[in-house]
Amino acid sequence: MTIQVTPIPRLTSLTTPAFTLGLTNAAGDALTAVASNSTLLAFDTTAPASVSTANATGSATVASRRDHVHEGTVAASAAQVTTATSTTLFVSPGRTKYSPSALKVWGKFEQVGGQTILIDEGLDSITDAGTGVSTLAFDADFNGVNYSFASDSSSYTTTCDTFAAGSCKVKVFNDSGSAEDSGEVSFMATGTFA
Repeated sequence: MTIQVTPIPRLTSLTTPAFTLGLTNAAGDALTAVASNSTLLAFDTTAPASVSTANATGSATVASRRDHVHEGTVAASAAQVTTATSTTLFVSPGRTKYSPSALKVWGKFEQVGGQTILIDEGLDSITDAGTGVSTLAFDADFNGVNYSFASDSSSYTTTCDTFAAGSCKVKVFNDSGSAEDSGEVSFMATGTFA
């Protein structure tokens, strides 16, 4: 006669998974059971490091979530470009004009025949203010009247005798010192914008 003995089932205690994600496979030695619907720690909510110019191997034991966002390179504001102190921000093309070393206003105009702008950057308009006198209005105001301005005419002497934050009055003189309209007058100004 044969007697079949069925072992009495024993309750198994389940533990929190402690799997480690690593660079190689390794056998563990714990003799505990894990439920098939357990959650494995693979991601965390730590913000990723900012984008860097140098490569670096990560050392975190978990990875950032797949939909994470790295902080990109940040453009300097107009005020930050004006102070010119940061060595980590980049200057976008539209803000280079705020750099203390950048030429802010430049161009060429013709007085004879009605104050015609031939080429310019940063110049809003030119007004005829009398024989040999032109008022140049800038697109943006300088930070006061302490800016550098230079003008030149191939035939005559030029000067800016009235400085304002948003304009400069250019006078053109002939060899005898009399005001006279000139064919072409070149100009440039640099300083700090308000």
